[in-house]
Parts: sequence; structure tokens; C-alpha cells
Amino acid sequence: MNLFKKRKQAEKKLDVNHQFFFVEVPVHIVAPQAMLWGESEWWPKANSMRFIRDGEPGEVQEGMQYCQVIAKPIPKKWKVEVSQVVSNRLVRRLFKNGMFKGGYEIVRIEERANGTRIDYEMHYSIKGLLNKVLWTLIYQRQYEKNVEMALSALKEYVIQEYQQQQDHLFENGAGSVSVEEPG
Repeated sequence: MNLFKKRKQAEKKLDVNHQFFFVEVPVHIVAPQAMLWGESEWWPKANSMRFIRDGEPGEVQEGMQYCQVIAKPIPKKWKVEVSQVVSNRLVRRLFKNGMFKGGYEIVRIEERANGTRIDYEMHYSIKGLLNKVLWTLIYQRQYEKNVEMALSALKEYVIQEYQQQQDHLFENGAGSVSVEEPG
């Protein structure tokens, strides 16, 4: 019983950055793109946050490692490891080193009756006085801006994908209804 209490107390010490969006696009279109967080074609070029995968490209799997970088204003990097994957529903990455003392980020995909919700959560604690000052003055705002930019780009991308699929269906007659007049 004490083990569980200690874990909860440790988690309470983490700060949280939570951002989300809802889009009226089916989960089967949104989820595969959200799972590619940080390494997809929709990832904004202007985003100063980069994920550099250790190893070969492919499906995201537990144990995969990345070097995560905020390129500006002063480059800062750290290692992350995928610690949990629920296919087309969740990716959790642990912060392994760098300015973070433990912590993790989660991209969560939830199907809703009329679309899909994507949540991004960063649970973190900064180690060292200098890192705390730099995070507060520089990196926190940049990180949040980068996440917001990524979520916006993802939303825009999946809306465009869905619209193209709908247009294709309509062009091929699947979207039209034929009614015969009584004769």
C-alpha cells in the first residue's frame, strides 16, 4: 500500500502542460497521423521542436528511442523513449535525460460520436537551477508554442485528407442519391 502512495506523491510533483483539439473527422483518418507525432509529413517546417529517431523508420513501438531537440533560441536536446503504445490510441514517451528529472509526454487519441479528440500532455519536472531559469524564461513558452503549432498542423492535415476522401467518393457517385419519379 505504501508503494502506491509514494508513486502518487512523486507524480504530484510533476508540472503539466495539456493541450487538445477536437475535429469532426473520423478516428480512422486522424489516429494514424497522430501516432506519427514529431516525424510525419504534416509536422510544421517552422516548428523548432524535432524528433530524431534512433534506428530505422517504421511503426512506432515500445522501446524506440529519439533525440528530442528544441532548436531555438538556444539548442537544447534530450533523449526520449517510447514506453507505451496502444495502436491508434496512445503514444507515451519518457524523458530519459537532459533538463528533465523524470517526466513523460503523451499523445492520446479518442473517438467521439461526431469526430476525434487529440490530447497532448507533458508531465515534467526540471532539474537544476539554471535549467529551471532557462525553462521559465525561454523554453517553456517555445515548447508550448511548438505543441500548439503541431496540433494545428495535424488538425489542418486531417481535415484536408478527409475532405479529399469525401470529394473522391462524391466524384465516383457514392455521395449522390438517385430518386426515380413514379411513372
